[in-house]
Amino acid sequence: MAMSAIAAYQKVEIRNSAGQLVGTAVVSDKPYLLGQQSLELLSFKFDLKGLPPGDHRVSIHVHASCDAPGFATVGDQLLQPNLPEEPASPASRPEKLEEAFGDLGNISVKADGKAKATLEANATAVPIEFGAAPSVSTALGLILRNGGASLVIDAQPDDLRSNPDGKLGEHIACGLILP
Repeated sequence: MAMSAIAAYQKVEIRNSAGQLVGTAVVSDKPYLLGQQSLELLSFKFDLKGLPPGDHRVSIHVHASCDAPGFATVGDQLLQPNLPEEPASPASRPEKLEEAFGDLGNISVKADGKAKATLEANATAVPIEFGAAPSVSTALGLILRNGGASLVIDAQPDDLRSNPDGKLGEHIACGLILP
């Protein structure tokens, strides 16, 4: 499966609000078979250092801009679902929210400030109106349509209940996904 709009294995440099390099994420495509259903995943392989220990939410945002401090220029999360606040429990969290393309999930940073993990975005969750059919190519077109996007790490984990912010705290690191 070839990625037409982005290098098949693009390395995204991730920096903290002081501009220091805190790691990288390698972006690639990954076909996946779930029973009889074929899924196309966009994979983000993280190698991080110098971050606060604990769990942190990672997401894709609409603007290719990581202006420090605070990274306020990243814009909204890509394909952020418009759902009501505070479902009764994580178990009652709407399934659509689990499939939000721009929400990659949480990453765990060890006590030494390091983390290695792979997070994936389900490209088949991209709505049909963004391309001919949900696919990695469609997802990449969505990411790159305005000159790229930003990959953001937040101070807190996603609580899996609050919409849209998940009680995440401030953005603590950011990297650019560019064409």
